[in-house]
Amino acid sequence: MPTTSLVLESGLRRITTKRSFEGECITIDRVSADDAEPERVTISRKPGHELMLFCQQGTLLVRKGSGAGWEVLPAGSMALFTSNTPIDGIMARGPFTAYWVQWTHDCAKLLSDWLKDHRSKSKSESAISIVKATLPENQSIADEVTQMVLGMRDVIEPRLQGGLQMLAVSAAMKGTKGALTPIPTDLAHGMLKLVKAVQADPVQDWSLKQSSQVAGYSQFHLSRAFRIELGYGLPEFVERCRVEMALNMVDSRQRDMHEIAAVCGFSTPSSFREGLKKILGVLPSELRRYTIDKAR
Repeated sequence: MPTTSLVLESGLRRITTKRSFEGECITIDRVSADDAEPERVTISRKPGHELMLFCQQGTLLVRKGSGAGWEVLPAGSMALFTSNTPIDGIMARGPFTAYWVQWTHDCAKLLSDWLKDHRSKSKSESAISIVKATLPENQSIADEVTQMVLGMRDVIEPRLQGGLQMLAVSAAMKGTKGALTPIPTDLAHGMLKLVKAVQADPVQDWSLKQSSQVAGYSQFHLSRAFRIELGYGLPEFVERCRVEMALNMVDSRQRDMHEIAAVCGFSTPSSFREGLKKILGVLPSELRRYTIDKAR
């Protein structure tokens, strides 16, 4: 599947590709996969191109080599691919739809030269840089670019190219953290204090009573406000933070699943298993098996 720079390793999953836009500098490919078990993939950028992925449905896990940590692209996220070499990935279970946007270096030489220099100076093992669409400087640009990429408005290639360049620079400079637990930039002080405390120590028993004391809210107000401001409830936020903590521990064959579950705050190995399956679309055993298979 050369147009998308995506190769299925087993080829067992049914996948379709459609070129939705082809301009002077930019191509957009819509890639969709059926509702099936996780599929291992390899992703690479075309020579002389930059690649940005808009994940519309489903989850994609990627990493830059077997020693690097997993990074997550959930539905609704977008990311610039930073690796100069092919990267490992897992297309999670369930239906998957994404848009692969590629543009040539010739049409964005200044950006390409800057990204090349930025990559050479970076010591990160990151395979992607996630676009922080919630940042004030990105919100309107991300909305307009996403609408053009997803076919919700006509593509004006110069505007699309300009928007992509601004998002690419922002992604490269801001790093990759927060894919599963993005924090809005306009949170009230008390709410921001709470979410940062949970991210710093997700293992604690973050009861509504304890959480309301940290935030300085009443329990009733916190329960309502948290869902409104972050898009999901406090218990799910805590679970997402625990999943982020556990994600790269499953690679280690030195720890069994019972230990990882306990260290990351899950009450049982079963709740750990179901948490990863619900939020990431993969099981701990599948991540570990993938790592062992690749190492052989």
